[in-house]
Amino acid sequence: MKYMEQIFLLFFISLVSSIFCQTPKMMNDPIPGVEVKLGRKPPGAGRIIATGTTDARGQLEFKNLPEGTGYYLEFGIREKGIKSKRKSHTMIIGLACTAGSDRSALPSADTEKWDDYIITVTVTGNNMAVNLNTSRSN
Repeated sequence: MKYMEQIFLLFFISLVSSIFCQTPKMMNDPIPGVEVKLGRKPPGAGRIIATGTTDARGQLEFKNLPEGTGYYLEFGIREKGIKSKRKSHTMIIGLACTAGSDRSALPSADTEKWDDYIITVTVTGNNMAVNLNTSRSN
């Protein structure tokens, strides 16, 4: 009888773990499908000038932006699990978009860690690339 109880316990544990466990996220895993809004400062009172969704690599590019500074990103990430919740974030970008002959300028990057995520923004001329990744494994 004890042998049957052990088999049942192992079966139950394997069944429950397959239902409640998720594939673990590793560091630097991309976060696809995130809607990102690009606006001009001040956040909340500024205006949204472009939107897009991250691709399978967690990347998104905004092209032909107006020259200057004062950009910010707004996005929300829906965390998976039994109780899904949406976490919103605003990132102020301290980089300038350039126009004219400066469009071929070397890229400049700004990185921000937010909770379990890393947001990297790269500006080259008047184009802005956004990359969203996880920052820890779970």
